Amino acid sequence: RFARNTETTLKATRELKQLGIGVYFCLQDTNTLTSSGELMLTVRAAFAQAESEVGSDTLKMVYRRKFEKGIPSHKIYRTYGYQEGADHQLVVFEEQAQWVRFIYEKVAQGVWVGRITKYLNEHNVPTKENKKWSDRSVARMLQNVTYKGDLLLQKTYKDARHITRANHGEVDQWYIRGNHPAIVSPELWEQAQTMMKQRTEQLN
Repeated sequence: RFARNTETTLKATRELKQLGIGVYFCLQDTNTLTSSGELMLTVRAAFAQAESEVGSDTLKMVYRRKFEKGIPSHKIYRTYGYQEGADHQLVVFEEQAQWVRFIYEKVAQGVWVGRITKYLNEHNVPTKENKKWSDRSVARMLQNVTYKGDLLLQKTYKDARHITRANHGEVDQWYIRGNHPAIVSPELWEQAQTMMKQRTEQLN
């Protein structure tokens, strides 16, 4: 695939054409240096883009229908502290869950995220991918409602340029309470949010 949309395809091939460089598409037998090359490329790129968008819309609709039924994406099973159980249910993986509680408890006590990250790495606590912990990964964990037993569906979406964006109301979201066993209590989760907000205000 040369590009994701007609605009990008034409922009790139025209820049190359100005430099005397042609692009030859073998399957379509199209050369951008010929008089009819750009016309044929425009038509075929438009059809390809339309086909891609139809496929993308279909996939989005599939996910939307699942979300409406309360069925999360399979990515949920990669959440640290959980694993997939019978009937595709989220079950607590205690070996990791103990560290989730540790992180929440320390933050609620006022310990900085950076110090927690350093402690986890110094004690060789493995992540889901067996990599080093980062402040970002710890902070994301602290903002995840999954740990108090809830689900937030459609956290992200892809824009017109196929770039993944955080969903701040651009598309629908679904919030499900009490969907699965919690690792931390709602009270501890809220205490951690309050403390992180205070820390952010102090930094600002």
